[in-house]
Amino acid sequence: MTYTKIDRADARQIGEELQETVKLFAQQRGLRLDPKVGCTYDTHFLRFRLTLEVPEGADNDSKDLYERMADRHGIEAPFGFSFEHGGRTWSVSGWNKKAKKKFIQYDISDGGKGSSNIEALNYHWSRR
Repeated sequence: MTYTKIDRADARQIGEELQETVKLFAQQRGLRLDPKVGCTYDTHFLRFRLTLEVPEGADNDSKDLYERMADRHGIEAPFGFSFEHGGRTWSVSGWNKKAKKKFIQYDISDGGKGSSNIEALNYHWSRR
């Protein structure tokens, strides 16, 4: 199809097709497409904002990042520290750089993921 101008319906259709194509591309490479896709358009152009992310848990530097941040924030619990809470075992698995409060990431024994603030980790560390 050849376009001579772009209207709202065209922008939406092109955006959906582009998003599906990029989603397949991302899946093939182990990346995640952020579902918030921005689009601006005029009669003669389309501009898209797409974000591809490396999924959590794929970061090989998570231990190093956690240890650096633990030193900075006064956390004594080592990477991999485990504790029981709510009938499940929580193990420190990393640091979430994007968080505003719940920086500490955990792997939970039931296969889930969790997060908490620094004070909660320090509390469990002090009770060991």
